[in-house]
Amino acid sequence: MERRLFLLSTALCFLTSLQSNAEASVVDLTSKTFDNEIQTGVWFVKFYAPWCRHCEKLKETINILSVDSRLADSNVRVGKVDCIAERQICERFGVQSYPTLKVIDEGRFYDYSGNREVDSMLEFVKSGYMKGEAENLLSYAEFVERREKLVAEQEEAERSSSVVSITSSTFDDLVKKDKKSWIIKFYAPWCGHCRRLAPTWNRLSQVLRERNGNARVGKVDCTVHRRVCSRFGVNGYPTLFFVSDGQIYKYQGPRNVNALVEFISTGHKAATPVGPIPDETLFSSVVDTMIEWATEHTVMAIFSGILMIAIFVAILVALLDFCLSDDEYSKLKKQPGTDAAHLSSGESVNKPKAE
Repeated sequence: MERRLFLLSTALCFLTSLQSNAEASVVDLTSKTFDNEIQTGVWFVKFYAPWCRHCEKLKETINILSVDSRLADSNVRVGKVDCIAERQICERFGVQSYPTLKVIDEGRFYDYSGNREVDSMLEFVKSGYMKGEAENLLSYAEFVERREKLVAEQEEAERSSSVVSITSSTFDDLVKKDKKSWIIKFYAPWCGHCRRLAPTWNRLSQVLRERNGNARVGKVDCTVHRRVCSRFGVNGYPTLFFVSDGQIYKYQGPRNVNALVEFISTGHKAATPVGPIPDETLFSSVVDTMIEWATEHTVMAIFSGILMIAIFVAILVALLDFCLSDDEYSKLKKQPGTDAAHLSSGESVNKPKAE
């Protein structure tokens, strides 16, 4: 018995040691160490938030990856960045959700969107990332400068843009009833990919206007105009649809002006349409209209919600009081010696006797 306990405790100690070694192999990157560390080697980095459950589930996989024997003879290292504590690092990479996984190599970074399994990650970090699109890694000062420049360019482009802002109330007249073709971007203001696509979208509208083409460029803010986005089944941002002759085509190609123009001109003819523009159902119209109104009138929506809850509680209390009063009345009628006539005339049974 003692021997079994000894072996069990030894095994537990061994496993705990392995876990500790694995965690120690994942480098905790901070603002003070990040730029210096990534100068050498290829880095597989997890951007996370401490409160994120998906990040916690991925923790063991990242730990196992960091000590995998197949990386022993390579220059690959595994790191992690806490985006709550190190916000500036995550801004440089455009991190919008957690966990986000990226490979960094020689001043460039690559997005990883594969399976969250050790083998898939291993294949990507060893060579797979070279096949993907890379972005230049900027210092925080360079990032801030570029962000300010992009904002200025976007404001200027917006002033000269021909992009039409489509709303729930204008969609049918502008798109469904119009014979012109439309390329439409469904977006959310907080979406980083949507913001990066904005200059391209403005430029596309200018190019199509200069060519005097039949196609128009539009955009729908799905945080405000849910009714339109629901009709198209939008569940991610940005989502791009081309509408021509009443048929919808989903665009999934490169997000540059030339590729978009080619798809609008001839490319969509080789694609399979999603179907015609769907009509809006009564139920979805009511629900989405209420949500749109609540989004636009937040204070009034909160006040209305509190008022409705108060009315509901008042009605519920009145009903309970009414039901309980009837029940009490019935019980009193059944008690021996109780004069029902006195009860009917409103006299209280519990009225104290006069002294």
